[in-house]
Amino acid sequence: MEKQDSLFVSATRRSFLLGLAAAAALPALPEALPAQGPAPSASPALGPVDSAEIDSLMAIVTLRYGSYIGSEELPLVRRALERQHTGIVALRKVPIHNWDAPDCLFIPDGR
Repeated sequence: MEKQDSLFVSATRRSFLLGLAAAAALPALPEALPAQGPAPSASPALGPVDSAEIDSLMAIVTLRYGSYIGSEELPLVRRALERQHTGIVALRKVPIHNWDAPDCLFIPDGR
């Protein structure tokens, strides 16, 4: 059997489910944390960005990783969060029905 890719070795069902739970909690974050800082600049191609949600996520990043992130890197982190937020908003616009599911192919011998 070939060595598995390191990207997929660390992924487990438990980590996937915890990620889903964290994603479900994201809409509640703006109410849980106070908004801080100036409003982000919205790119005209990407549309408006919800500044309250980005401010809440920046507060979490600053609390958790503030000692590792320099002040010159904070605008880069904010732009990355804005890009991710824009992608999430675009994904939420796609209607998903109960019958939509990933195609899982079971191969018992690992080939």
